[in-house]
Amino acid sequence: MTRRIQAFILLCLLNTPFLTSNAWAIYNEYGGNWYLSGGAGRSLYQMDADNFINPGPHWPADHYYKNNIHNGSFVNATGGYAWVRYGDWFPAMMLGLSYTYAFQGKVSGYINQYNLNQFHNYTYSYDFSRQTLLGIFKVDIANVDCFMPYLIVGTGASFNKASGYKEQPLSNVTPRVSPGYGGGTHTSWAYIVGAGVDYMIRDDIWVGLEYNYGDFGTVQTDDGADTATVTGVNYSEQHLSNRLKANSFLINFTYLLNYT
Repeated sequence: MTRRIQAFILLCLLNTPFLTSNAWAIYNEYGGNWYLSGGAGRSLYQMDADNFINPGPHWPADHYYKNNIHNGSFVNATGGYAWVRYGDWFPAMMLGLSYTYAFQGKVSGYINQYNLNQFHNYTYSYDFSRQTLLGIFKVDIANVDCFMPYLIVGTGASFNKASGYKEQPLSNVTPRVSPGYGGGTHTSWAYIVGAGVDYMIRDDIWVGLEYNYGDFGTVQTDDGADTATVTGVNYSEQHLSNRLKANSFLINFTYLLNYT
């Protein structure tokens, strides 16, 4: 009887590494799932250039400079494929396609005619919005009590729309013929880089908070009105443009489809 017990204990000891290695492999193996994610947030926009429009031959350019950029909200939807595992390090990686619709923002500023401070004559404004389509890659770095900090990068195209140009003379200024810049949509290469943290409400439902920096390319009005002015310019070949960048903050929810 003693020999049988000793043989049983020896058999268990010999098989322990095999069982442990199998359990470790299962624990660390990635499982694949399609996922959907949706969210909303706020973009704090930046535009880093002024515009100089030639009012006619031999005249100094009119200086359009901004004094305010109104920030805008956005909604986001993402779908793709996720690799998920039970582990403390790199618990998830995701590859997907992300669509963002950003609601209307506004640029406003002043016009110094002939680029002279003494001809500080007009205010101007125009609206802008964007729709962005990016391929994204996201990696959760660690899992600490269901909190998973992550990094995210993305690149693709942004469709930026400018519209609703308006200008108003300041007090005691006789209105000029408005350039009447039209609405236009410009397609640009875009990218984002960011970081955030996911929280696992349950294994297949996560809520996340994210910050990202994005460069969405050029936002540009259409050309102006086909109207001659006293300085001889025709605005039909003139437009306003700027580079659209943003610091964005969002909350999102992720659902893993058919998770087991």
